Amino acid sequence: MSEDLLIRKSGRWAALRRISTSATAASRNQATPTPPFARSTVVDRSPSPGLVEAHTHLDKTLVGMDWFENRVGPTRNDRILADRKAKRELGIDALRQSARQVLQTLAFGVTHIRSHVDADTEIGIANVEGVIGTREAFR
Repeated sequence: MSEDLLIRKSGRWAALRRISTSATAASRNQATPTPPFARSTVVDRSPSPGLVEAHTHLDKTLVGMDWFENRVGPTRNDRILADRKAKRELGIDALRQSARQVLQTLAFGVTHIRSHVDADTEIGIANVEGVIGTREAFR
């Protein structure tokens, strides 16, 4: 027996349900025609849970910026100092860059992001505030 697919909005996710062809055929033969289930669409819902980005640094992304070659020394301290210097020289704005990363990530089906954000003596909590601003804009 063949079946049609009915997609119906139901809370956060679209609910999927199989309907037998005989039931849809019967509904099509009623006095008031019912559109076939195949025409049911969901524009603003996903039929399945989204992907999860479990480890990212939204405040450090270079999405949409010019290419940057990262050359640093071998130690952890070398990487920390190079990271701070790059942020200053490249003008990385946490709000702008995190929003760019979120838009790109959403386009690939990710619906949840877990991010780490830097706070230090040089920039204070500016990056935290920028990423929070992005979170609020996308709620």
